[in-house]
Order: sequence, then C-alpha cells, then structure tokens
Amino acid sequence: MRLIPRNINWEEITPWTLATQARSVIAGLPDASFYLENPFTTPSGGLYSTTDDLAAFGVSILNHTLLSPIATRKWMKPHTHTASLAGSIGAPWEIVRVVSPTTGRVTDIYTKLGDSGNYGGLVALLPDFDAGFSLLAASTSVQRSSLTNQILDWITLSMLPALESQASFEAVQNLVGTYESADPRVNSSVTVACNAPTGTTHYYHGLKLTRWISNATDVLASPFLAGYEPRLLLSSPKSTPRGLAGEAAFQVSRFPQTYSYFAPGAADLGSIGPFTGQYDTNLDFWSTDTVYYGAHGLGTFVFTVDGEGKASVLARDSLTSSVMLRILVAAAEQATVNATPLNMTGQSGAKYSTVARVAHGVHSTVGRLLHSKHHERPYTIKMFTILRAGGEKQVNGNQQQ
Repeated sequence: MRLIPRNINWEEITPWTLATQARSVIAGLPDASFYLENPFTTPSGGLYSTTDDLAAFGVSILNHTLLSPIATRKWMKPHTHTASLAGSIGAPWEIVRVVSPTTGRVTDIYTKLGDSGNYGGLVALLPDFDAGFSLLAASTSVQRSSLTNQILDWITLSMLPALESQASFEAVQNLVGTYESADPRVNSSVTVACNAPTGTTHYYHGLKLTRWISNATDVLASPFLAGYEPRLLLSSPKSTPRGLAGEAAFQVSRFPQTYSYFAPGAADLGSIGPFTGQYDTNLDFWSTDTVYYGAHGLGTFVFTVDGEGKASVLARDSLTSSVMLRILVAAAEQATVNATPLNMTGQSGAKYSTVARVAHGVHSTVGRLLHSKHHERPYTIKMFTILRAGGEKQVNGNQQQ
C-alpha cells in the first residue's frame, strides 16, 4: 500500500530529464553529485523533492489526511531519549525539544532530515501549533551543512514566539469572557482571562480563571485553590476536530510550570533539586483529577465551540455538571484583554498574520546571514500551517535565498 499525500507530483521525484534538470538547483557538476547513485547515502540523500512537496507532505500529516488522528498521535511520539534533554528519537523522527525564548514553554519539533554530499533537506512539524516548515539546501561549500543548521536556528527561534503570540490572540478572541448560568437561581459564573505569553512570570502564561462561582460558592477561595487564579491546560482527548463544531476540554492547573527546576525563576517556587523541582514546577502532571466531586474531576471545563473555534457555552464536568454557562461578555468587550494580532498587508483576517510576518522576517534575516558568509544562496524555505479540516494554508511560498 502506498500512502500518497495530496498535491504531490510523484512524477518529479526523480528528475532524470533535461527539462527537470533545468528547473533544479544543482551544486557542482550534475554527474558528480546530482545524479550520482550511492547506495550508502540513499537513506539520507536519495529522494528528489521540492519545498512545496515537503510542505504538502507535512500538511497531510498534521491534517490527518494520511492516518487517523489517533494513529497520528501515536506515531508522533518519542520511542526513546538521548543523553541530552534537548533531543529524543522517534520512528522516523528526530525530535528537537526547544525552550521558547519568550515564555520558557517546551515545544517538540518533529523533524526528518537528510544531509549527504552537496545537498540537505528537512521537513519540520510543530504539532502543538499545527504548523511547520521545510528547507532544501544545495552547495559545494564545506560550510553548507553548518550554515543550514544556523538557518534552522533562526527560523525556529523566530517562529516560536510568533506562533505563541498568535495562539494567545486566538485564545482571547475565542474563549476569553464571562460565562453565567441561564437560570439566575443557580448563581453560577466563570470568568476566563488570559496572561500575555511574555514577562518574568512566564510560568503563569495562558488562559486562567479570575472568577469561579458555583451555586453561590466562591471556588477560588476554597481549600482546593486557596486563592490561586488557576490556569487552564488543554486536554486533547475531548478536543474538537479542526474546522468542525464540537467541544474543547481544559483542565484546571493549580501550580506553576517551568521547563526545568534550574530554569530562571524556578528557585522562587521553592525548587532546589531534581525531586523538589519535579513537584514544585511540574506537579499538575502528577495530580490530574486528584480532587473529585461526585464522579467528576473538580477542575475539568468543556467549551462548546463552533467551526471557527469560538466558544458560546462553558460546561463543568464537576460540581453541578448539568449547569451550562452561556457567554455573557465576550473578550472583545473587555478592556483588560492584552493580546494584539500582528497584521500584515495582503493577509485576510488575523488568524495567520503573525506567522506570515515572521516568515517575511526570517527570509530577510537568512538573506543577510547568507550574504555575509557565503557567495552562493541556494536555500529554499517554506513555512506552512493548517487552515481547516480537509484544507491547508501555506503561509509563504518558495523563496530562494
């Protein structure tokens, strides 16, 4: 069985004709490298492709075109770890674990890299953001491989903050607001706010609850939360398919979280070593649903969302689970909301404007880097992200640097 992603022209995988050679980037003499068949390097350099094809392949994975959502999530997991906290190994993934320079959040980037002779290529997927990028390189320079890695560093460290900023903006637009019970006799309400994903208190960034009244009881003041304004962490098992109306489930987080016990600011949380740090900076992952009311975890919240991800109803799986809280004040009406999209000329709407802008910035930066270090500029980069179920939006087209 062959798994064929959409929009990939498989007839161009092996460009042996003069016509395809004319459209190819060839480093050195074609017979010396481009058409050379060496079985020892075939696994790392035996496929001819374009950034468009690699992007289409990446989108097909993220959009669950090739495999079901469950099978995809099982596939995109580490099989083992390396001696470094920054890298894990999947099948066939080389997994790069990156700490965001603005939030301290850990993001796993699933990559497949090929590097042989004068050529190198990579497709990188960020499942947390339904985004990715592809890069192809061709050069006779001995610096090609190391320079490619520098470019990938620039892309990653520019792209992540933009994706986080965009995610924050969309969360504010779609989920932030005050929800109240339709029946005033119930006297239940919840206010969802959002912390900006930057600043010294980065381990408290994201969605949070600033008000939680259940049957006239202030839950935030209860021993369960002891005055905390808890964060909401996305719970995947009940999340809605992309582009379809459904539900998005979140879990209340009572504790701060950092990427390590030696992260900046971790000492302020009482973390002094591996085991104290495990609990002081990561306790939510060890204590999910440890507090119950009836048959439900106390801290599970479920948003009913439309195909655009906009919430209209918030239900609790705990306390009085039959109570449905409907949106009363949307985020757009709240003066305290702190999230702004980075609009870019030519982009319709705000959903992907941040990613489009960072793509433009990355290309400019990469161009300056290559001009300063090497006279050749045979690099092609493409960024992509999911638009809707069954479709994709490729934010930036092929651009050679």
